[in-house]
Amino acid sequence: MWGRADLSFSQLSSLNNSNSSNNNINNNNNNKMPSPPIAVAFLMFTADMRRIVGVEDAPWCWPTWQSRVKSLTAPWVEPAEGATHIFGWTQNQIRDAKAYVDEFCKKLVSQHLTFARTKGDDYHEARDLLQRSLVKAWDKTWGLPHLIRTTLTAMGKGRTALLAEHGDRQLPPIEMADLMAVKEHIAFELFGAEGMKKNSRNKPIIQVLELMNNWFYQIWCGITMKVKRDQAAMEKLEVETAALLKKFEGEGRNPATFRAYLKKSKMLMRYYQDFGDKPSIEAIKEHRTKLDNIRKALAMKEDGTAEEDIKLSSALRASLVWLSTQAQHDSISDEVCEQIHSLANDEFELPALDLASVSLNEWESGVEAWEKLQVSELYRYLGLDEEKPLPFFNKYIDLADSRDAWAHPALVEADEGNPNRILLRPHWHQLVGMCKMLDCLFDGKPVLLMDGVGLGKTLQVVGVIAILAYYRTVKKEKGVFPGAFAERLFQEGDNIPELPSMIVVPPSLRQQVETELHRYLTRGVFDIMLYEGTVVSRSGYWEHTWDRSVLNECHRILLATAPAITSDGSNALVYNTLSPHIPPTRTGMLMDTIYQKDWLLAVVDEMHCARNMSRTFWSVWGLQIQSRGVIGMTATPVMSKIRDLWHIG
Repeated sequence: MWGRADLSFSQLSSLNNSNSSNNNINNNNNNKMPSPPIAVAFLMFTADMRRIVGVEDAPWCWPTWQSRVKSLTAPWVEPAEGATHIFGWTQNQIRDAKAYVDEFCKKLVSQHLTFARTKGDDYHEARDLLQRSLVKAWDKTWGLPHLIRTTLTAMGKGRTALLAEHGDRQLPPIEMADLMAVKEHIAFELFGAEGMKKNSRNKPIIQVLELMNNWFYQIWCGITMKVKRDQAAMEKLEVETAALLKKFEGEGRNPATFRAYLKKSKMLMRYYQDFGDKPSIEAIKEHRTKLDNIRKALAMKEDGTAEEDIKLSSALRASLVWLSTQAQHDSISDEVCEQIHSLANDEFELPALDLASVSLNEWESGVEAWEKLQVSELYRYLGLDEEKPLPFFNKYIDLADSRDAWAHPALVEADEGNPNRILLRPHWHQLVGMCKMLDCLFDGKPVLLMDGVGLGKTLQVVGVIAILAYYRTVKKEKGVFPGAFAERLFQEGDNIPELPSMIVVPPSLRQQVETELHRYLTRGVFDIMLYEGTVVSRSGYWEHTWDRSVLNECHRILLATAPAITSDGSNALVYNTLSPHIPPTRTGMLMDTIYQKDWLLAVVDEMHCARNMSRTFWSVWGLQIQSRGVIGMTATPVMSKIRDLWHIG
């Protein structure tokens, strides 16, 4: 046990932000400790966990991390007989690495950086090998930078979203970006319950949080540097593009000059799209308008007249009239049209609803028909027994244990000595939500579930999926649906069709939602089938994974990530961004995508991400066409303005 003079990683960070004259660690003018390199942060975390928490080789001994890195042991521990070392090291390399790590963990925190940078000592070969291997695996093998960046984007904290929010084409300082929720999601995704505080599913222990702070700082520095480089390149392109168009209007009138202008302007628009702030979006719209006028000018008749009004300078118009007589006219016109179409793929706002005359006081909750019913009456409405779990649901739930219930069946069994093991029963508002959603689904109406964070939206939609499967069985056996639905038809059909359901979530929430599904649903009654990656990476999925299920399709749930369905939509759907009122159509490239099948219910989490005309918007719309019902879930339906609700609908 080391003396209390040895501070933890987190305590040291705080100390280095103080003005103590006794702090001689990196004691420079700004008095701030530099963020340690990735590999050193790993080792500082391991040292902290050994000394303070008493865990020998965290996170390498944690199941969730082991699953991520595909290794049951730390790099400095020899794997079990028959197992492959995580980095393919020899026994001597493993032994030397262990000696280095043990020595590192003995050092005071204030000595870690110096020891990690030491050259020429007995540990230099092991030090270099371990640090190189960790950095390479962190980036390439485990893909953690990619995971962090995609999660930032999925949770509304990506580069484009923050640049648009900040407004001056600069990212805010990381401490002002409000990234705690993203860090918590990543921490749970990588380390599971072992990395969380006791009795908490989303609050990392301080050592894990400090490791997240280090990783996010490294990523943030990279993103910030890229933004600065892109801004400089964008400003240079603005000058070059304007100069080329000016040249084409004057003495440089030739097809090559105009092609160069189109090439440069296309590059410039990509930068504008990446920045996504208001000036950039306005610049894109202005350029689209200019290109549309150029298209019209290139289509002018031989006598110099045009069928449409053209708003261009006389010099540019004259040059375009000349260009329309050249041999390359057709190919250049095609380039112009192609660029117009590519700009339409940007996340422009959809046609807006005029809400000026709408009084917010007249809005309804949407559940007026059930708001006066008691719990027992809601169960009767659903045709369910109040004393029993929901159909196909577990009887018990352990509120304090975040482990997977299908992997640990005891979590859903009775335990009188455990006050956290309680009966799994939905709350009143959740029963009301299920009544409303079922009512809408029977009528073929889409639903937007907008309960706040922590109010149990997932339980409600899983309950609806389970109840629909139960209703189908009852209807088949008895000829009528249960409860208040006895005299109703399902969307003017006889029975609920035997179709699977789908839940779409951001990548950062996939594991959390999977755990919740296992927590609620009885094991063996539903197959939860994961759907991630791209069309190419999932080759053979439907044949080798989907078709292996022995359950009826109405008892299968596809748990898909949002990027996965976006990849499918990009390959299988055709849409016209210039006509957002026209639904997308399916192409012949359907076989390896979700659009080859019909679905009973499609649940889309974080539905507000589909409020703009992005690929996500079109992919969700295509999914709606293939589904009997759609439920959108969001705790933040109005991200920027009230008309977002109209766009989502």
